[in-house]
Amino acid sequence: MQFDLDLLRERVFTKRDKIASDYGIADPADSPTDFAAQVIDAIDQRPAKNPLDQHITNNTVFRAAVAAIWSSGTDWKVVLRRRADVEATLHQYDPEKLANDPDVTVATLSPKLGSRFQKAHAAAILKWAERLAGNPDYYQEAICSVGKQLRSAAEPAGLTDGELMIALAVLFSAGATTQTPVNTVPARELKAPGMGIAIGCEFLRNLRWSGFKPDVHITRLFDHWAAIHHLPLAAQRTRAEEIVRLVGRRRRDDMIRSVQYALAG
Repeated sequence: MQFDLDLLRERVFTKRDKIASDYGIADPADSPTDFAAQVIDAIDQRPAKNPLDQHITNNTVFRAAVAAIWSSGTDWKVVLRRRADVEATLHQYDPEKLANDPDVTVATLSPKLGSRFQKAHAAAILKWAERLAGNPDYYQEAICSVGKQLRSAAEPAGLTDGELMIALAVLFSAGATTQTPVNTVPARELKAPGMGIAIGCEFLRNLRWSGFKPDVHITRLFDHWAAIHHLPLAAQRTRAEEIVRLVGRRRRDDMIRSVQYALAG
């Protein structure tokens, strides 16, 4: 089954004005295709050709983590309205400066976020600052290193970039086990603060990985499509089990189900 992308663009276009307002698109295009491109630009998630070959600074990793965490359960208009103040508080996404600033705490940061889960979000953001401050080249030494090891362990079947993104999100959602084929990164680095699988996918998409985010809205939509239009979710079960098993989580049905939705996307 293939998604009709032109039809999806047309359906998105029917909500053009609201989406443009929510995402700060000042001059929305007059065609579905052009407007869809504007939305992708607004969320800054155009995929890189080879995500493992990117050279990404800790500031950019921190920005990606903050955006993924903060946007979870938060109206994007709230993020846009508050972003300048939050960025100033976060020292323009400088994790080392933030980690050494005693004035920025969960108590002082959380009200600035204005999100439903602001205390949890603030705590996760500050944990990310500490982690990145302790590893000046996190993208290369953690994300890329782990990604290359997972891809090697998946041979001969291999992993597409999209499948590798999902595998990383699964791993970062729960951390490593003794069965995880990763030996160059400390286990504590493999549990991402404040990130389940969906937020982990969003984090990696913010770093220009190509893949699908299986959040609650998507799972509800796909369940509907499976019932009405026969979206083949069940057909993804075997590959989902392989990906979850690859990262050392053999019997996690909740993970397998999330991966099924991500693969279907």
